Amino acid sequence: MDPSKSVAALVQELESSSPTTIRITAARQLGRLGQYSRLAADALLRAVKDYDQSLQHAAKEALDFMYMHRDGTLAPRRRGPRPAAVEEVEEVDGVPFTRCNFCGKETPRTEAVDRHQERLAGPGRFYCPFCLRHGFNHRGGRDIMALTFRGVIGYYYYAFYQLSRQVWMYAAEIQDYVEAHERAGRNNPVMHYDPDSYLWFVDFARVGDSKRKLHVNEVLKTVGEILMAFDLSENVTDVSVRAVYLKYAEAILKFHQTRTRPPGNRVLAPTLYKTGAPDYATEPMPKWPSSHNHWTAADTAGREKRKIPWEDTRAFGPAILAEAAGRRFS
Repeated sequence: MDPSKSVAALVQELESSSPTTIRITAARQLGRLGQYSRLAADALLRAVKDYDQSLQHAAKEALDFMYMHRDGTLAPRRRGPRPAAVEEVEEVDGVPFTRCNFCGKETPRTEAVDRHQERLAGPGRFYCPFCLRHGFNHRGGRDIMALTFRGVIGYYYYAFYQLSRQVWMYAAEIQDYVEAHERAGRNNPVMHYDPDSYLWFVDFARVGDSKRKLHVNEVLKTVGEILMAFDLSENVTDVSVRAVYLKYAEAILKFHQTRTRPPGNRVLAPTLYKTGAPDYATEPMPKWPSSHNHWTAADTAGREKRKIPWEDTRAFGPAILAEAAGRRFS
């Protein structure tokens, strides 16, 4: 092992486009030099998911070596703060609902769900079936970024349907946009979609500059295509689609570089607030008086404007839309 090399230099070598033999050597050196180093551990965790199986094996061995005591027993691995305790949200028709420790979705605690939790999640934790199915409860979950476009869907619902004095967009039309945004996002293989929560999960272990990975620009491009699927510029007066896009792009680039999220916010859920979108629900079109060719100030005086509940748009879910369409959400 070259003692002159730092952890940072070895990480750079491990994640470079160098020959596999050089990257494997860097992984082994990190196992010895980077004990309990967050930078080294994170790089090795990413290498475990590399397409090259020999590098995967070397990274796994380095991780095991990194966390061994001198007497040869494995020490507890530093995995950051533990997930929040199991949180019972409410009970519906005698069935308790619990919040997922990873994505925050409220999930019914049926007998089957509890049986799977015991085997796959372990004590003191709860993950929804979607997160368990995709392995988000494992160490690799730190590479997963959850994001949603509920802010747009919820705005359509409140501005054009629920709060408006005149229905401008029916629930079925909003559902059409939901399905259009799903089709646009599913074209990207590193993005997973949960229709029960409108959440997208981006696997950044498969995003990067090395071979067999998608460049981060491909993720940004997909986000732009999803926003275009909503026809924002046609539906929302004065909205800046670029301002909406930048809310996503800035957070995505930061997560790609640092794997950090704002404290307490596991899901990127921007709203249309301060993007030029009107703060109030759409008013009905005025009926022009026969004796006038325009409305006067007195004609519109005293109207009660209904303000958009921005936080409600951020938390908007498919159950609300299903109820508006006269369907049962399960």
